[in-house]
Amino acid sequence: MKLSSAKRILAGGLCGIMLVSAVPPAEVMAASDISSVVESNLNIKESQIRQQLTGDLVLPDTVEGLDGASIQYSVAEEDAPYVKVEGNTLKITRPYAGQGNYDFTLTAAVTANDASCVKEFPMTIREGNKDDSYAGYLYVCFANKGGSDVQQIHFFLSEDGLNWTALNGCNPAFLAGSDYTDRVYKTDNVNYAVAEGTAIEETTAGDASVLFPFEGEDQGIRDPYMLRGAKADGSDSDKVWILATDLNTMAPQYGGNWGTMSHDGSTSLFIYETEDFVNWTRRWVDVGSEIEAGAAWAPEAIYNPEKDNYLIYWSCRVATDGYSRNRIYCNETEDFVTFGPTKMYEQEAFYKNWGKLVNANDGYGNIDTSQLWVADTETGDPYGTVYRVVKDETDNHIELMSADSVLDPNVEYDSSAPGRITPYEKDGTLFTTLEELNGAGYNDYQRADVVWNWFRNESTGNHFQKIDQAGMEKYSGAYEGATMFKFFDREEWCVMIDYYGRNSVRYEPYVTYDLSRPDSIRKVSDGYGRTGGDVGCHGGMIPVTLEEYNTLLDTYNSDAGVDNYHALNYISVDKRELEEVLGQLDKAISDTEHYTAAKIQKMKNWKSLGESYAEDPTVSFEKISQVVANAKNLIGEVKPEKLNTWSYEEGNWYYYNEAGEKAKGWLKLLDTWYYLKDDGVMATGWLKLGNTWYYLKGNGAMATGWLKLGNTWYYLKESGAMATGWLKLGSTWYYLKENGAMATGWLKLGSTWYYLKDSGAMATGWLKLGSTWYYLKDSGAMATGWLKLGNTWYYLKDSGAMASSQWIGKYYVNASGAWIKTR
Repeated sequence: MKLSSAKRILAGGLCGIMLVSAVPPAEVMAASDISSVVESNLNIKESQIRQQLTGDLVLPDTVEGLDGASIQYSVAEEDAPYVKVEGNTLKITRPYAGQGNYDFTLTAAVTANDASCVKEFPMTIREGNKDDSYAGYLYVCFANKGGSDVQQIHFFLSEDGLNWTALNGCNPAFLAGSDYTDRVYKTDNVNYAVAEGTAIEETTAGDASVLFPFEGEDQGIRDPYMLRGAKADGSDSDKVWILATDLNTMAPQYGGNWGTMSHDGSTSLFIYETEDFVNWTRRWVDVGSEIEAGAAWAPEAIYNPEKDNYLIYWSCRVATDGYSRNRIYCNETEDFVTFGPTKMYEQEAFYKNWGKLVNANDGYGNIDTSQLWVADTETGDPYGTVYRVVKDETDNHIELMSADSVLDPNVEYDSSAPGRITPYEKDGTLFTTLEELNGAGYNDYQRADVVWNWFRNESTGNHFQKIDQAGMEKYSGAYEGATMFKFFDREEWCVMIDYYGRNSVRYEPYVTYDLSRPDSIRKVSDGYGRTGGDVGCHGGMIPVTLEEYNTLLDTYNSDAGVDNYHALNYISVDKRELEEVLGQLDKAISDTEHYTAAKIQKMKNWKSLGESYAEDPTVSFEKISQVVANAKNLIGEVKPEKLNTWSYEEGNWYYYNEAGEKAKGWLKLLDTWYYLKDDGVMATGWLKLGNTWYYLKGNGAMATGWLKLGNTWYYLKESGAMATGWLKLGSTWYYLKENGAMATGWLKLGSTWYYLKDSGAMATGWLKLGSTWYYLKDSGAMATGWLKLGNTWYYLKDSGAMASSQWIGKYYVNASGAWIKTR
């Protein structure tokens, strides 16, 4: 990525060139020469690696190769709010948390030998910390005490990724829990065991005590690795997993024999899952037995964007080739709960690099692969290149490789078979079985050639290309467990290598600004270490947020009584704006001229809360923001001229309450209710709130009782709610339609007819409309058929009309509708 450029401009510009004659003397450097020297030799590391600045920066004041050169620095942006130049010092003020990082261009104008040019440096200032800001690093590992490995999960924290402090006194993390610690006891200085009778299946979920390997074959854990969820839909973005080897090399049954451990070890892995670093679940997953593995060591995993899943990979030897060498095998998983079949992932042909038998070559195998995605700076794709570090077991050094994909695009993953032998001819003999190979009398180098070729077609991840790194590869003999992480505040990567030949040190850092560049990785010579000399071994590191960092302290470093305890401070969110606002509140509280008593009391309340937050090292940024926002609102609203009064403004009525604020919602003044909308405007006319209608008169007063609008009557209850359906007032029934309009005349509800008079009152008894009589029952329902009133029968037709002077079947009714005779 091109980070800077030298610019030359004609005379009169920033790069103006002043010549004393048409032909400059030989000792005077030409403009093109000064530009090339400046471009090559004037560098600001923080710009090259896009370091997010958090404090003042001293800038170079000389240019190598340009004796006597002067440099004048400036910031291109006018009135740059967070940066200014004082001499050769860049004075930095971080933006408040929530305002975002600030990018700017620093310009260096260089003058030497009567020539001038400029060089620009892109720079970034980091905003203040929020809860979700990356603020440190978590290192998970097993530890070493007094030269003996303590093979349990241990946690270390760091703010810079180079200097680490062990949590819980460098004691196993599971001891910080309480759910199941009573079911574990210590057998000696470094080993633990599960109490007899423990129901292990009941220990798989809970607090930190879940981190003990209850199911393990020897209750130990090595080589833990940690990663975050990365699914494309974000469904697991809050998850973190720890993967670990089920092995305790200090267990007495092994007697320190690594051959036994690698041939007859556990083929299961431990997988721990959390969403908060407090509560955990544990799984014990067998991945190796299906390929007759001798063990399953150093598991790691990487997200595969092409399949939107994860590839978990681990080292082992297999019975198929007589446990000749270590390789990397793998499984796919969507969730670290269920796993696909085991495949071969990486089988390096390291034996070819040596070309001869090498003593103690350990089969020329490869172990401890670790992989890391690096973003494409051109496109912004977070999955640009995947880098791999792997151990060459021949002389125990680490190599770096890279590829564009996790899996080899030229190998069909699903149809590959990790135990399938492709016959290989060597020295005129075709080898197809282990028995044939064992009978050949080959040394380890010759044997390595056969077994590599047997499986050359089955490896699903051997497409990586080596990147020479002489500064790292020269360290050999006792190096393994390499892992990588990116510093979260700059374009710089750290390769950590476990130097197990020196138990007082173990993990050592190597850094580079560009993993793709050969020979760019250099070993850090100083400025790194462990608090109190605590030793962490093979493990993994991830950046953690401020909130996570403090949670880890609360959970795993809260007991100052543990042996070897190291106190660590919380990292606080940015409180500068809060402190500024508290000062403003102090002044406003005493300003009774411009603020009401009610508002001053509110200010005091927020000031008290804000002061408590200022003293709390773990307060959230959300809480601070709440105080800041409310305080600013109060300070910005001086005492109003209008209190408890109506105000007519630009065609609308508003009501100002006792705080001088526009009232909103329902407002009762004396016995009258009003409604003020969200913008404070007094409502008039129909108003729907939820499913209820109200009517506000022209003066804003809420209507109750009968209301006539045009030719239509409505009824508003005492609550103001518009009535619908049947309504009884006194002894009279009315019917209000769905729109609230009072019904009159005939009304059919279901199959029943009713009659509402002009007044809206429901009719009962005899009703004469024109020359026709009808009868409405006490319920208001129109009668049909025969009807007996007193001792007299009447007949009401289907239309409800009373029959008169006619025969109804064999019955005769007279002019008054009464039945008087029968045929």
